[in-house]
Amino acid sequence: SSPTIAAAMHGIERGWIPMTLPASTYQIRESHDLDTNVGHGTFAFGAADAEQFRASLTALPADAVIQRIDISRAQKELEGYTFYRHDDFYLAVNWNRRCGEFWLAHSR
Repeated sequence: SSPTIAAAMHGIERGWIPMTLPASTYQIRESHDLDTNVGHGTFAFGAADAEQFRASLTALPADAVIQRIDISRAQKELEGYTFYRHDDFYLAVNWNRRCGEFWLAHSR
């Protein structure tokens, strides 16, 4: 079975997974490096709480510098993703496919 938000509570408590992910989140995949405090993950979510999830996020301005991410924002946007910031995380969400990625935004 794919990891659910309930199964991911340990990662949320440790600050490796954003606490803003909706209750319907599933297929959570997360990896992090304790030495460098770099973290990344992917997830999917249900339609029921998509609007509540969207309301919890802050859109990232087009000119915002995204640090510690080794992907192309322009390429992700072409693929249908929108970029957001929430607490210590950057998130890229594809609302049509109801999936996304997250990255730790900075070292602690």
